[in-house]
Amino acid sequence: MLKRGQRLGHYKILSAIGEGSVTEVYEAEDENLRRRVALKVLQSAVSKDRQIVERFAAEARALAAVNHQAIVPILQYGEIDGHQYCTMPYLAGGNLRDQIRRGMGQDRVLRVMRDVALALSHAHGVGLLHRDLKPENIQFSEQGDAAVSDFGLSRALRQDLDSSATSISVEDPRYLSPEQARGFPEDERSDLYAFGVVMYEALTGKAPFVDDDPLTVMLQHVSEPPPRLPSSLVRLQSLLDRLLAKALEARPRNAREVAEELLELTQTGQFRAEAEHQSRIHQEPPVGPGGPVSRPVAGDLPRAAQLIPLDLELPPTDRGTLRESIARARQAVRMRLGVDGKPRRRQVARSRKQLNILLAGIGLLALGILMFVVFTYALEAA
Repeated sequence: MLKRGQRLGHYKILSAIGEGSVTEVYEAEDENLRRRVALKVLQSAVSKDRQIVERFAAEARALAAVNHQAIVPILQYGEIDGHQYCTMPYLAGGNLRDQIRRGMGQDRVLRVMRDVALALSHAHGVGLLHRDLKPENIQFSEQGDAAVSDFGLSRALRQDLDSSATSISVEDPRYLSPEQARGFPEDERSDLYAFGVVMYEALTGKAPFVDDDPLTVMLQHVSEPPPRLPSSLVRLQSLLDRLLAKALEARPRNAREVAEELLELTQTGQFRAEAEHQSRIHQEPPVGPGGPVSRPVAGDLPRAAQLIPLDLELPPTDRGTLRESIARARQAVRMRLGVDGKPRRRQVARSRKQLNILLAGIGLLALGILMFVVFTYALEAA
């Protein structure tokens, strides 16, 4: 390991970030450009292995050609003082592991995982697999934007170091796909399995398959069914089941499909939260400058439902028709006007009470008129 303050060419080591089986990562200062970078260096023990060095260079060049806002780019690759290295932007917002430990809300998880799915979709589109997706490889900027790092580098290098699938997997088997655990060929859907594992862990705080014995975890990936989510997350179970399917063919076709489904789930959650918020607001009558404001009755709904308030925020829709959007908006207006459920039943009860009073008054008036006529006729007869 390099020490704090040590220099590698024009890079000054500031701190160690992490260490894998073949690489070490440091926070460093680029003294030429006066900026912080993440410096990844091949360990000395493997830096003389020509096959590993060539793979490291090939993967770095492939990643340097990828341009996506949710993928951490390669800034530079080279050799300094006998060390093979590459540099990437330093992201000061930590990684997904840090956020999982602190706890994440459901909406935050869906947004982050959608960004990750879009990153995978872009990388898969240019023929690049990740092969090692895990919370440590999902990093965040200071603004909280997610970006995926380490595409292909770590696992590809470990494969060159040792061609045995079992020995490769033992380093961290929690994010292996069943085909990786069995030593079978991988494709884009292998990344989607690891994506599902990470998503489950972000939602629940723990990985779906855990055991002290790495081989037991690998067997669970191959044979155990996907675990159930808590009841509060049941709407996400269908997607998790497909992501964690044992067979490649049973998983989503591609990462773009997953990103679109996550967007729809996010919007559904937003609309449900807005509806619940509006329902809570209308438990009490609204108050205006002159006191309580009366609600429109049910008969006013067709006109009122067309006048969608300007402050009613509707989420953007990438999927769904305009008719569905209007229907959802009118339903939200119905809830805002308080003409659904109990408010409407109270209005009907008041109307019936008023009608009964009116009918009783009319009956009394008719009886009075009849008695007057009879009394007058009796007087004339006398």
